[in-house]
Amino acid sequence: ILSALNPPALKESSIQVLISELCASFQKTSGIECKANFTDDFSSVDLNEEEKLNIFRIVQESLTNIQKHTNAKTAQVIFRTSSNGKKGYVFFICDDGCGFDTSHPVSSKDKANHFGLKSISQRAQLLGGSLKVTSEIGGGTNIRIEVRK
Repeated sequence: ILSALNPPALKESSIQVLISELCASFQKTSGIECKANFTDDFSSVDLNEEEKLNIFRIVQESLTNIQKHTNAKTAQVIFRTSSNGKKGYVFFICDDGCGFDTSHPVSSKDKANHFGLKSISQRAQLLGGSLKVTSEIGGGTNIRIEVRK
């Protein structure tokens, strides 16, 4: 149970390795093409174990949502350092699926069984970051998390 809550490689592996392996596993099990991309300088971002766990869980939950709800053919996870000259980073989880109306992400009858976006938002806050979800019916979804350190 403990390894399911905390990926065993969390201490030893970089976030690049963890996310790349997560994407590869997702692609294999879901059949949805999934790529992870990191800017060359992303390795300079210093992440502690708790930050890595929260990032991993955000990406994992996002990919789960993509598989369950979007009918997507492709998904992409993108990490880059902040471009505003401040320390920090931004990451995106994008898909080319059916999209949804962001003003009504979950119907009231389904609300009790859906915690995905709420969990992602809480984890973004734990990182000290902000979450922005953009989506358009028929146009896919883009989850953006920016963390300033």
